[in-house]
Amino acid sequence: MISKLVNQTTNRNTIEEVKVFCPSGQGELWECPFCDPSCTVYKLNVPPEQETERMLHVKRLIKAHVELHQKDLLSNIMSEKEYEFAKADSIKRVRQWISGTIACRKLYSKNPLNDPF
Repeated sequence: MISKLVNQTTNRNTIEEVKVFCPSGQGELWECPFCDPSCTVYKLNVPPEQETERMLHVKRLIKAHVELHQKDLLSNIMSEKEYEFAKADSIKRVRQWISGTIACRKLYSKNPLNDPF
């Protein structure tokens, strides 16, 4: 269920607000703006405003579907944060190892530029 929204978020692109559900007074076909267009897009027939019971049911279905996209998005963001933490921790350990090696072997204790031949 990975979509364009997930790819934009993991690439740290700015995400704009999307109107998920703005029905007109007449019945219409609703398509999920977050589904990947190359795959199957989630579509629902939205009833006219007079049919309140069916409208509530459709709203619940849309809400549940959008929450699935949200969970997918959050899981990808969390994995990206965990990766960044592991990367930062690894860099920190390498720097500690390098500074420890330099201090232990007394490398660079003399500045070769200041020593005359």
